[in-house]
Amino acid sequence: DTPDKMRALIDLRVDGIITDFPDMLQDVLKEEKAAHPADAAYFASFDVAAHRGGRGLRPENTLPSFEDGLDHLATTLETDTGVTTDHVSMIWHDQYLNPQSCRHADGTPYTLENRVYTRDISSTEAQRTFICDKLHTQFPKQTYDLALSPVAVAFAKHEHLISPYVPTNIEQLFHFVAFYVKYYTTGPGRSNPDA
Repeated sequence: DTPDKMRALIDLRVDGIITDFPDMLQDVLKEEKAAHPADAAYFASFDVAAHRGGRGLRPENTLPSFEDGLDHLATTLETDTGVTTDHVSMIWHDQYLNPQSCRHADGTPYTLENRVYTRDISSTEAQRTFICDKLHTQFPKQTYDLALSPVAVAFAKHEHLISPYVPTNIEQLFHFVAFYVKYYTTGPGRSNPDA
């Protein structure tokens, strides 16, 4: 993802772009919209898809990454799922909870040798056992700073999760988006000038 690549795709008038950096894409769209005022309808319907929630800025497929995508006005939250032993559609890209992204909540070592596959764990056990807050070097702007994720923190507390970075599931993501809207319309974030 670079601004030049984004501009090249926009010049082709694609319907949208899936990006790890919804913030960057929004900046490019703002510039392009100003440069092409006659194409207002095109820009109004453009789909900003936050890849795995916007993994360039927060650890992927976590509540904070989805919050970041929403903060940057993504119209789509792109994600992947796998089915757990309790038949829940857990959000995760790999077939297993990747030790490059996740750690055991109790501090015991978690490695590729003892990796846990989505199909072999219940969603409840995954949320009690794993925290997926590791940063990736290919994304130097990525952070796990919870101060930047107030809605994810509040939602995790509301849902009694051990961390906003536990593996989440599709149903929770839908609840989270509704919680996000409420947070900024009638909740603690309603006085935020960017809400």
